[in-house]
Amino acid sequence: MQQPVEFHKLFYTPVWRYEYPDYVNDAKYLLPYFTQDKLYLSEREKNGLQISRANLHKEEALEKLTRWVQECCESTMVQMGFQPECGITSMWATRQKIDGFHHGHSHANSFLGGVMHILDSDNCASGTVFDNSDCTKYVIRPAELREDAGMLKDTEHMPFVPGTMLIFPAWASHHTEPTESKYRVILGFNSMPIGMTTCDHFDRYNYPDPSNLKLKEYKSLSD
Repeated sequence: MQQPVEFHKLFYTPVWRYEYPDYVNDAKYLLPYFTQDKLYLSEREKNGLQISRANLHKEEALEKLTRWVQECCESTMVQMGFQPECGITSMWATRQKIDGFHHGHSHANSFLGGVMHILDSDNCASGTVFDNSDCTKYVIRPAELREDAGMLKDTEHMPFVPGTMLIFPAWASHHTEPTESKYRVILGFNSMPIGMTTCDHFDRYNYPDPSNLKLKEYKSLSD
């Protein structure tokens, strides 16, 4: 007999999915931009993945998209119970050919991380997989009552939906599985809070505006 109960989810990993409202109309310039060969550092290819430089938020061609990303970051800050002031510190693109993948990682030196699904050439690309950092405590696996039983999961797969963006705490470990799609493009970014903290005992921390932050970019392997 099912018993009455209060159920509380403690210490979960929040992930927000936003839908870019103008994706269909703006695809005519977004897709040519993100598929141009010169955008990617071919000498940095690894696991079938190519990466661009991390200053795309400074590009005039992406001004509208960057402004929307900024608005979503501010909305996320408010939903987390924080002041909305924040700034994008870096933004980059990755493209992966068939069987390409991104190793497990988190976004260091950031407060919020994000990925936007830009292009899936064959409508079969795998999405972003988040790793459960507490899965080591799930050492016993009882018989499952149904196939979708998954409260104690090792990972959670967020499907690849072109034109949508995932924002998450930067510490959340994630990766992509080898893709079956011939061509998959993803936009990544980081964001930091701006202004004085209100929760430090001595009020010592005043996060600067990163608008003029100078990135230490990749050097060519031939340099």
